[in-house]
Amino acid sequence: MDDTLLKRALRANAIFSTICASIIYILTSQLSALFNDFPELYLQILGGGLYVFAAQLFWVASKSPIDTKAAKAITWMDWGWVAGSGVLIIATANQLTMLAIDIILGVAIVVGICAYTQGRGLKKLADPGETQALKKV
Repeated sequence: MDDTLLKRALRANAIFSTICASIIYILTSQLSALFNDFPELYLQILGGGLYVFAAQLFWVASKSPIDTKAAKAITWMDWGWVAGSGVLIIATANQLTMLAIDIILGVAIVVGICAYTQGRGLKKLADPGETQALKKV
């Protein structure tokens, strides 16, 4: 069972989540202003949630064998973040600066890449023969 791709994707996701949480804490006031005076407390709660999420990602990636149910749940949460980002942009586009929209889109793209790669890693675990067949072609 080769879970290398899935573990790497989860770790990358954890690192990105930790970086985002740290930026939120370091730049809370600036982000609040950028996002139309969004309450700083909510940003700090988001940052704290991202730290917890990152810890969960590291924990799941550290297990052998990997907990595929947890990895699937994480992957669906990531796709939910991507979809939620789209809804947020549509619902608040007239209230956000272009930079704020670009930040939301940028984060959603990275999260989407993590979710896609995690999905590929899960698929590889579910059907390891498919990966071998692709290598022979």
